[in-house]
Amino acid sequence: ERKRVLMIGDMLEQDIGFGTQCGFQTLLVLSGGCNMQKMLAETDPVKIPDYYADSMGDFIEFLKNLKKAQV
Repeated sequence: ERKRVLMIGDMLEQDIGFGTQCGFQTLLVLSGGCNMQKMLAETDPVKIPDYYADSMGDFIEFLKNLKKAQV
């Protein structure tokens, strides 16, 4: 099921836009090609991520804590 896929990327048009058009959930990592100001200024719903993280390290920590909570 497409909604179970999480497309992770650091660029709004290429990564987030692609993921959205494929029907995936999207996560923008702000440590690469896009910053918070650019993300907040985006008006095209195709390029607006479902989630965002400051770095992949932050996202990995979130996943670790999520797994702990489900045990």
